[in-house]
Amino acid sequence: MQKIKIFLASSNELKEDRNQFEILIRRKNDEWIAEGKPYLDLQIWEEASDAMSATRSQDEYNKIIKEVDIFVMLFWTKVGKYTHEEFTLAKKLFLETGKPHVLVYQKAANPENQEQSLKDFISSLLENNKEYFWGNYEHFDTLALKFDKELKKYVLQNKIEKGFQKLNSQNNLAGLVDEIISKANQQRVEDLGKRLTQLQTLLKRFEEELEFETNPKVQMRYERDIKNTQTSIEKVLAEIESLK
Repeated sequence: MQKIKIFLASSNELKEDRNQFEILIRRKNDEWIAEGKPYLDLQIWEEASDAMSATRSQDEYNKIIKEVDIFVMLFWTKVGKYTHEEFTLAKKLFLETGKPHVLVYQKAANPENQEQSLKDFISSLLENNKEYFWGNYEHFDTLALKFDKELKKYVLQNKIEKGFQKLNSQNNLAGLVDEIISKANQQRVEDLGKRLTQLQTLLKRFEEELEFETNPKVQMRYERDIKNTQTSIEKVLAEIESLK
């Protein structure tokens, strides 16, 4: 049976969302299997990784994450050490091999409740001006819709034809490619708009913290963060304009 392997990483505070995600995958499998479509093989690793001893090796991570097709990360008010490691490895593998497809979603949280690990993680996504665009959700229903859209996009982009309408002519293929590009551009603009909001929020926080900071070294760091964030905002605005 053809499979799409999915890896789900998240912190313990999102246990309920993980449970809902498992239910979502089970329901999707009930629909897809009845139609002869691929089986969605969900793997949740955070419990095992949290329990791993100091002797765990990078090879263990490579073996698991290299085998999956889609890597999904959920975070809320914090980002655990192992979850961060798993994301870093998945992103590295994607940049090197094109696999796995990496999806990251942040559940809306009050800024006052955000832990330092979350701030560090977001900062790491912005370092060297190489932004990684992540999605947001307030309720699980929103996450379910976003993931479903990405799953369908993954199937189209990877030409997974079993149980799906097959392409019978070059014209159909050209039309489908145009449709995929159009939808991808629309989704990109939507993601960029959300990314712009995230960057503007981050910029405001840096500016506020700089205003009350008295340590010269820390002031320099905030000034650098502000400059980098402003540069990122300009790049996002330019890309949005280019897609219109």
